[in-house]
Amino acid sequence: MIDLRRKTKSNTCKICHKKKRKLSARGLCEDCSKNRNVSAIFQMRAKEGPVYEKWKKNLRSAILGES
Repeated sequence: MIDLRRKTKSNTCKICHKKKRKLSARGLCEDCSKNRNVSAIFQMRAKEGPVYEKWKKNLRSAILGES
C-alpha cells in the first residue's frame, strides 16, 4: 500500500505558521482548516470568489470534455 501522508517532519501550519502538534495531511492546523472550509462554503453559496470560480471552471471542463 502506498503511504500518502506528508513526508516532511515539519510541525508548522502552512497558513498561520504556528507550531502545532497535530496537522492535517495538507499541513494545516485545525483552526486554519476550519476557517478555510467555512470560507469555501460561503463562496459557493454566494457564487463568487476563487473557490467558486475554480469549481465552475472544472465543472465546465468535465461537461465539455476539455482540459
